[in-house]
Amino acid sequence: MKPTPSGPTDGDLKPRDQSVPLYSGGWGATVYGLFVLGVGAAVVLVMSVLVGALVNVPGVAGVFLMRLLLVVVLCAVVSGVSRYLAQARFQTLWGLKLQRGDAGGLTGLLAGLMAVGAWSSDQLSPTDENSPIAVGEVIQIEGPTSEGATWKLADHSGKVVLVDFWATWCGPCVDEIPQVAAAYEKFHDQGLEVVGVSLDRSVRDLQAFLADHPEPWPQIHFGDREDNPLAERYRIEGIPLLVVIGRDGRVMAADVRGAEIEQACEAAIQGKTWRRDPWPIGGVLKPLAWITTAALLAPPWLLAGGLLVTGILGAMLEVRLRRPQAPLAQSSSAVA
Repeated sequence: MKPTPSGPTDGDLKPRDQSVPLYSGGWGATVYGLFVLGVGAAVVLVMSVLVGALVNVPGVAGVFLMRLLLVVVLCAVVSGVSRYLAQARFQTLWGLKLQRGDAGGLTGLLAGLMAVGAWSSDQLSPTDENSPIAVGEVIQIEGPTSEGATWKLADHSGKVVLVDFWATWCGPCVDEIPQVAAAYEKFHDQGLEVVGVSLDRSVRDLQAFLADHPEPWPQIHFGDREDNPLAERYRIEGIPLLVVIGRDGRVMAADVRGAEIEQACEAAIQGKTWRRDPWPIGGVLKPLAWITTAALLAPPWLLAGGLLVTGILGAMLEVRLRRPQAPLAQSSSAVA
């Protein structure tokens, strides 16, 4: 028969070495939070020195240091609060084994980083700054078609219109036609219209191309002349240039290419402005891109609020899911 331990025990009813301090309550949470802060700050400082050595741009290392220090401070606060809420009792500050509150707090922090990063990516996503037509601008598209009619954007109010500035002699323009056709076929029944603005100088060249490659949308062409009034009005110097105009006549996306064409048209049909993804990656790497965006680019107030809320909520959820911890067999004050 095994002897019953006579000394003080922890929550698992195992003998506790009285020479090792037991951290618990507010004091334990504070000590652990300060420990996380110290370790995290040291790591961030080393990383900032390396960034400063590798990136020869004044101020980059300082910005990197301040942003990551903010993340470390938030992690320290959430770590301490999480252990306090979970009433964790632990004997060492560092260990591979998760203590009460750690799993919930960590999960909440990661969820908060990804949520803040995803929102920030959408808000900060750049459009093409080189586009002569700006997103949000109201433009007027009107002109004669290759078939002798007149096409006016005003006649298509309430619909989404994809305007394709192109020419038959432009290889990249011709390469984009299948993408335009795919978007037209997919979204035409949902209110998408397409109109081409041909910069060909000869209408015969345009008609010959269309005879071999028929398209279901009209083509604006100003006849056998060197200038194109629409290209001159909007100072278009490079083609292809594809612009998506929303139902209210405002530009919803500019200079879209390839798969972006369908994405921009779908967003405009839903009433949303399309923005180019600054992290064009997918799969398991996407959350990492969101975390990076949150840590380095998100507004500080949003980062702080988001991480504190999600981290504490994660800890509270863990507390509700866990069974209550067994009381100490003998109460003792924590020693640092």
